[in-house]
Amino acid sequence: MRIPVRKRYIAASLLLIVGLLWIWDPLTTRIPAITTNEWSDIPYVGGGLLYLRRERDPDGALLLRYLPYARMEGWVPGESSLPYQRDAVIYRFVPEKNLLETLGINEWEGASGNIAGFDPEASCSDDKSVVYGQYRRLLINGRPVPTAARLYVGFQESPDCKLVAVLSASGPEFRGSMVFGGHRIYGTRYHEVLHTEDATPVGGRFILKGAGRWDLLTPVWSADGKYVVYVDNPFLRVWIVPVNK
Repeated sequence: MRIPVRKRYIAASLLLIVGLLWIWDPLTTRIPAITTNEWSDIPYVGGGLLYLRRERDPDGALLLRYLPYARMEGWVPGESSLPYQRDAVIYRFVPEKNLLETLGINEWEGASGNIAGFDPEASCSDDKSVVYGQYRRLLINGRPVPTAARLYVGFQESPDCKLVAVLSASGPEFRGSMVFGGHRIYGTRYHEVLHTEDATPVGGRFILKGAGRWDLLTPVWSADGKYVVYVDNPFLRVWIVPVNK
């Protein structure tokens, strides 16, 4: 039995609309990347350390300081990387324009806000039973929690341990050998914040525009828990996401 032309046209239109909504994802806020050209000349190995602080508490401007790992003179392949020694470049985040102003080390040292940074060993639970990532799944209090995108990538708990920032990707996932580029996760990167007690969301979900499979992103909280910051390797792009509690 042939389907009338009008019904076929309506069905095709509906499929097109659903496809466009799926691609555009209008319920998700997009966070554009901020470029930091001051670091484009650094030969790097394995990322670096990001530190955040407020100029003053509780509502001063957010400051960023990045210390990359780099190949220093005498570096031997296979040995541990060492912090790159150079004049510090400090940034002040201007949320109204979504840009970073370049400052000097004096502004950083003169700020009064608490300093926070990514600590891979930090956990709000000694046995890491509250929040745990395993096999591309996020577990909170022992139960799997769906993420904004299909594949869980990473998380970081807030300084007060009440919230967790979660990074996920739409996929697909490629499990290859090191000969063929190793393990890679493709697709759009999503950020969200959840309560550690019951996994309820805080605010909406966000897309980190331009972040792809080669970007080793890890969420870093400000000390007051009002911002989550992502950087790529080696600090050429920054995504700063406000946390609306």
